[in-house]
Amino acid sequence: MDEKKYFEAPDVEREIQRVLEKYNDTFYNIRKVGFKAIYRIPERCRGEKVVYGSTSTVSEKMRLFIDADFLIEIWKDGWDASNETQKEALIFHELKHCEMEEKETKKGLKIVMKTVPHHFEGFVDEYEKFGDWRNDLPELNNNEKTGEDENE
Repeated sequence: MDEKKYFEAPDVEREIQRVLEKYNDTFYNIRKVGFKAIYRIPERCRGEKVVYGSTSTVSEKMRLFIDADFLIEIWKDGWDASNETQKEALIFHELKHCEMEEKETKKGLKIVMKTVPHHFEGFVDEYEKFGDWRNDLPELNNNEKTGEDENE
């Protein structure tokens, strides 16, 4: 199994901000939350499919180290091989996993960050905006899949 490597992805963070601004009507509720992006090498697979990106919430404990509410992990080689529309669609997809929810507690209103599952292998408005953009994604290093199974 290949050794995993992670490193900062400032260009992905810029794309996140660009997509948030471009699709303000879709993402108005998460515009003010913090995002951190990292690259991952090598690719990760779920079954036979390469996972280009994944999104997770940043725990309260990890916020001591990461100044963000959500962490978006992107497969570096896939990102580099993708065109601008595919990159935008991927970030749109990952942002659709992000939700900020207000919960009433005994101590008052509490803001909770959570990740949202897919409607199908994507999201309805993702498909409406980008069509079946995943069919055109490059499949790199398919012979060296890790077989690791995590949430996409």
